Amino acid sequence: MKTMLCLVVVLIGAVHIAQSLPALGTCTLGIVNCFVEPCRFSKCAVEGATCGDDYCGGCNARWYVGGKEVTSQCAAVAEA
Repeated sequence: MKTMLCLVVVLIGAVHIAQSLPALGTCTLGIVNCFVEPCRFSKCAVEGATCGDDYCGGCNARWYVGGKEVTSQCAAVAEA
């Protein structure tokens, strides 16, 4: 049972990382190094949103729901 739980945690982590990385060859702005993970202090009020760190061209937190990016909706929901 512990092995299965560990496998699930690893798979969820892999999906989270995969969402946060740009597709190979698509980061023309260059990958940057950040002092902290961009998602560490980022918040999004969109229900069910998960954060993915994006280091392409800056220290960016990108938010997703079901694989669809909702980052632009985060501020609008927070203000409402």
